[in-house]
Amino acid sequence: MIDPLFKKLAFKQQSEVLVLGAPASFQLALEKLPEESRVISSLNQVDQVNYALVFVTQKMEIQEFAKSVQQKIVGDATIWMCYPKGSSKKYRCDFNRDQGWEPMGEIGFEPVSQVAIDEDWSALRFRNVHFIKTLHRNPQSIMSEEGKARIK
Repeated sequence: MIDPLFKKLAFKQQSEVLVLGAPASFQLALEKLPEESRVISSLNQVDQVNYALVFVTQKMEIQEFAKSVQQKIVGDATIWMCYPKGSSKKYRCDFNRDQGWEPMGEIGFEPVSQVAIDEDWSALRFRNVHFIKTLHRNPQSIMSEEGKARIK
């Protein structure tokens, strides 16, 4: 049976699930995905991305992912950027929920929701601004050029 976490992560029986940098603690959840959903662990193994879980602990990793995935994202892709919670005893990162995500804005994505994965990890969903019907946030928090233009 599929892990309930994937329901929170807007999983819709995608045939390919890109998972980058997942910790060992996340493997059990991945094993509960349907057999029809192939887990891919390298961006080089796909031509298109429509569902991704990317575990990052450094801003540099966000930048590398954004640059590498930009031309592979298809339509209204579901992109989850997973990062250590501030309260995590196992992991540290050089950014937080509110800062450090500018590379995602540079490729036209804005954060739209957040989910707790476990006691150490949170996931922030990014969505292409083109598919966000209404932007409800502080204008200073908007990272993408399209988002800034829409808020004016």
